[in-house]
Amino acid sequence: MKFIFDIITRLSLRFRYLTIAMVVLLMVLGVISWTRLNQELLPPIELPQTIILAQTSGLSSDQVLNIVTSRLEDEIIQIDEIINLESQTTGTFGALITAYNDFGLDQQALQADIQAAVDRVWLPLRRIETDTPSALLADLTPDVIVYLASQDSNFLFQLSPDVWASLNDETVEQALAFLANQTDAQSTTTNALQRLVEKEVVPQLDTIPEVARIEVSGGETLPDQEDDERTEAPRVTSTDSLLLRLSPDVWSVVAPRINGLSELNQEAVDQLAAIRVDVPTVPPTLPESWVQDADGNMTHFNTADDLLEIQTLTTSAGGVLNEFYETGRIIGALGQTDDLTVETVQRMLEIDPTMAQYFEAEQLTAMASDVLEVVLNAEISIDPFTRDALAARQLAESITGEDSIRVPVDLPNEWRIQPPELITFSFSDIPLATFFVSSTGDVEAALQETIETESAVTEATGAEETETITSSDETGEDGPALPDAIAQIGSMLGTELDTADDLLNAIVIPAPVNALLGVDELTAAALLNLVVEPPEQLAAMGNAMGDPADLIAQISPDVIIYLAENDETFLPSLLPGVFELFNEDVQALDVVIAARENAVVDTSPTLPEAWNLLASQPQFQNMPLETAQDLLAFGNAAEVLNSINDNVGDFAGYEVRLFSSLTPEILRYFVEQEPDFYEALDRDVLTKFAPEVLEELQEDDAFIAVYDADAIQDLIAEAEAVVAANAIPSNGNNNNGIPEGPALNPEWLQIAGFYNMELDTADDLIMGEDSVYPDAGALINSLYQNPQGANFAPQLLGNLPEDAVAFILENEPTAFNSLTARALQDVPDNIMALLPEALQQRKEEGSDIFVPTAQLTRTNGNDSLFVTVYKTAEANTVTTFSAVEELMEKLDEADENIEIGIVFEQSSFVEQSVEGVAREGSLGAVFAVIIILIFLSGGTWNLRGRRLTGAIMGALFLGLLLLLVASNLDAAGNDWGEAFAQSDTVLRVLFIVGFIASIIILAYPGNLPDPAWRATVVIAVSIPLSIMIALTGMYWISPAMHDLISPLAENNAFFEFVLRLFPEQLTLNIMTLSGLTVAVGRVVDDSIVVLENIFRQLQSTENTREAKLEAIRQGTRDVSAAIFTATLIAVVVFLPLGLTGGLIGAFFLPFGLAVTYALIGSFIVAVTVVPVLAFMFLSIEDMPEEGDIWVADYYLPVLRWALSSKISKAIVLGLAVLSFFFAMYLFSQRPFAFLPNFGEPQIQVNVTMPPGTSIITTD
Repeated sequence: MKFIFDIITRLSLRFRYLTIAMVVLLMVLGVISWTRLNQELLPPIELPQTIILAQTSGLSSDQVLNIVTSRLEDEIIQIDEIINLESQTTGTFGALITAYNDFGLDQQALQADIQAAVDRVWLPLRRIETDTPSALLADLTPDVIVYLASQDSNFLFQLSPDVWASLNDETVEQALAFLANQTDAQSTTTNALQRLVEKEVVPQLDTIPEVARIEVSGGETLPDQEDDERTEAPRVTSTDSLLLRLSPDVWSVVAPRINGLSELNQEAVDQLAAIRVDVPTVPPTLPESWVQDADGNMTHFNTADDLLEIQTLTTSAGGVLNEFYETGRIIGALGQTDDLTVETVQRMLEIDPTMAQYFEAEQLTAMASDVLEVVLNAEISIDPFTRDALAARQLAESITGEDSIRVPVDLPNEWRIQPPELITFSFSDIPLATFFVSSTGDVEAALQETIETESAVTEATGAEETETITSSDETGEDGPALPDAIAQIGSMLGTELDTADDLLNAIVIPAPVNALLGVDELTAAALLNLVVEPPEQLAAMGNAMGDPADLIAQISPDVIIYLAENDETFLPSLLPGVFELFNEDVQALDVVIAARENAVVDTSPTLPEAWNLLASQPQFQNMPLETAQDLLAFGNAAEVLNSINDNVGDFAGYEVRLFSSLTPEILRYFVEQEPDFYEALDRDVLTKFAPEVLEELQEDDAFIAVYDADAIQDLIAEAEAVVAANAIPSNGNNNNGIPEGPALNPEWLQIAGFYNMELDTADDLIMGEDSVYPDAGALINSLYQNPQGANFAPQLLGNLPEDAVAFILENEPTAFNSLTARALQDVPDNIMALLPEALQQRKEEGSDIFVPTAQLTRTNGNDSLFVTVYKTAEANTVTTFSAVEELMEKLDEADENIEIGIVFEQSSFVEQSVEGVAREGSLGAVFAVIIILIFLSGGTWNLRGRRLTGAIMGALFLGLLLLLVASNLDAAGNDWGEAFAQSDTVLRVLFIVGFIASIIILAYPGNLPDPAWRATVVIAVSIPLSIMIALTGMYWISPAMHDLISPLAENNAFFEFVLRLFPEQLTLNIMTLSGLTVAVGRVVDDSIVVLENIFRQLQSTENTREAKLEAIRQGTRDVSAAIFTATLIAVVVFLPLGLTGGLIGAFFLPFGLAVTYALIGSFIVAVTVVPVLAFMFLSIEDMPEEGDIWVADYYLPVLRWALSSKISKAIVLGLAVLSFFFAMYLFSQRPFAFLPNFGEPQIQVNVTMPPGTSIITTD
């Protein structure tokens, strides 16, 4: 061992200038490491557990256990590293599984194994998986991104720079133009302070890359509390373009891709705002690469809404794309019925057959036929109305030979099982900081000013957009102008219908209207036909828009000629009723006369109401099924009725209701058209006619020619039994026994189908216990959640009959109390007079109803919210908080109506710890150097040198003391005495002691030892150099070794142990800083031993260069093995603290590693740097005589006494044993805690109220 160390020393001395260069390099690397190491409060320890969360809704606990929990457990438990598995299963949130493992394992590798196990468990999910996510992101069209941005105001701000870089240039340009044209349009559904935080503070914090997430907590002032000193926050909204909030990192990526862009300023906003952006009103279709994977499998991601549907409580739409870029995976719950496949349903029902019971009529009728067949095979119970809807769909297909156009509907929540998420916890999850945001201004004045400003900006923007659109239209070929009523229809449908050319393209029907019509598009003729003869579900639309006759009469001849010339199917497709409503000028047109002559006027009997469900199927949109003549369009009547009877299949009973509704007039019409009608009609069909109809047919010659009297009586008897057996009980409203009320205005019928409710009389707005909406106000508020509903709402509320409202209030006085401010603005004055006074006052004030919160928060007496910021795991605590604090200070300064302050933050403690270790380490180094200087000194100090040194020391320490006191004068009010008392105690004592020492050096009459200045410098270098080596090891060496050893540790216990000694990341935290502080006093030991032995060798050698080199080599060689052993013992003492396992082991490992790296560094310095510096700085002639050390004069007599007799030896050993046990006693008396008290400057008072106390009383 000595031989190896001797070679190292010899090389160091031989290449001493290279050694000095290495010293400088290590010092530089150490400083770099100090500045780059993340500064944290605690070590970044990941707890040895992984939580698997699978969210469900509506399922029972047993179902979640059967479908999710047990199947996940079976896979995860097979992972060798998992030592324990715990789970919680409830119907409220789903499955929560906690997988435990030992400390020290590679958590990332283990999580990959757990994710693989989770992926092996089949669940009803949809997914996109690719190795080239950037390519798929590049395929996204502008309308998809713009639509997502219109649905989620934070979407574009949440996209990472990498995602922005992956989007194609056109998409980037349109997205930026969308932002440029947007300002912060605030919602009225939350209070002003909440809106401020959510729309102003949170988005800007999101732009800081190191911020992982933000949580907003706290509540509002309760109603009916009058406190002049407490103010509600104003509505503060910037009217600047949202583009200006884009983060610099994103802008640096996108700006070079748009010609003419450089700085993010108003000029850039103006340039991008000039680009026209069409915001889709319906979800755009995703690119083919997203709809179908490379193998041709459908992903079930069809429209942009599918990307919104897979958002979870922890993932936003922007986060979905960010994660897709990083992982190449998008996995989410099924969304709508078109996501169901035969395989999906079969596998789900194999796991739990009861899942079929959750499908309701709207889902069953929207399913594909093969999927529906699988569901029906599960023998679920279907109510008669659903059976009829399914029967109508099936019969429409058999009659027309066309498949149904199935508009997808949302799946039941029970089938929307979210993909399991892996959640881990570490000390990095401690919040970075918590801020309070409180109101200090006049809410009414600020709110009104903002509203007026926004209105002006909106009007100006609207005018600019109108001008742009107008100028754009002028360059195109517009058709003649359409009536205003048709333009209004276009507004309701979210499309432009102001000129005839707008009718040449198919009119896209948005949800939920398309679900009622059964079509996604309308032609010009179909639109006019719809106005004249609307389906029952939209029967009120004509009244809502005015008289259909007036609307058709307003169409000019130019429009008709334009449409006829450009669409040859237009006139032939019009219903006769449309021709009759044209004005005289239109009817005089030759093309109209010719088309009208060719139109066949249907005078046949109308089919009964029972046929309406069948007639409403999409197949009959262009071939109506409203009269007996319409039925003949699909074949002769007998064949059609026989086909219905034969093809009703599993839904028998519906055909009975169809046949039994046929009147004698309809049957006689069939006979007129088909004399052999009864001969061709199956007898089984006749048994399903109404008995009274059969009795009346006994007088018809055509009927009795086929059936005699006895046969007819048999038919009547059978019909009575069949019709009675298949009758459906009444489905009248039963609002807890409330009688039928006055009629509602007909506009309510228009939305009845949307809500699957009967909305024709006032009692229908009195909600039962099983209703989705608690009261009428909640239903009305829901209208404003989408543009189409918001368009209908003014007509619904504006025409409400007074007697209907009075009836509702009489039976449910609080029915309208939940109306929002926006809804109240649409309620007419005559209705407002009937509503409670509180509602009238709220309408005047424009305020919303107070929604109680679970907690209320105030700061300094004002309403406030708490904003808690979390950083990413790899972010630096100090620098991240500095960026967050700077942003919050800017927001605070920008608005005088709010105050932002700090509640809690880690940064100051980390900074204090860093400053503390630097300060304490420096002081420790100073004291160590002083002690070394004292104990290495020997001989006699000459008087001249002593006085000069004393004078310099006195001036220096006195000056430092004066500067220290002067730095506190401002805080002490220029009182020198108070400033002296407030100054740092340790530094104050150090400077005073130094000054006193200088006086002693100057005035002491006797001899003083000659200070060993050079030897002290040699040893003092080892302190900072060892610390720099330790920092270099922490920042550079440990991660590099981790990457090197990690592949070897997968199946090797030895390398797995070694890997723990080289963590992937070490940070500056209380443990590593404590380790470095402890090491400061230890790193000089090796150097002192080496230097002392070099002293001894130099004292007995010749004064030649060769002899000096040999003495230094010999002095180092003699003690190298000893100091190596001492260093190794110290390492063995400290390092096992982090290898004990468990949380304590993981917590103390950074401490042990910091000490170990410093001690290893001190040994390297002792056998390399110290010999080189000794050779360069020490001279033999200056060496004191051996034994001529003043310490020996005091130490040797004590040592002689301790060894002089058995009694003295016993005394020394007794004192040692007594000291040991006394130390153990003191140790046992100390309190135990995982972490020490950090001395947080706050006092918390908790008051517990009796159970059941209301929040208002508590406040």
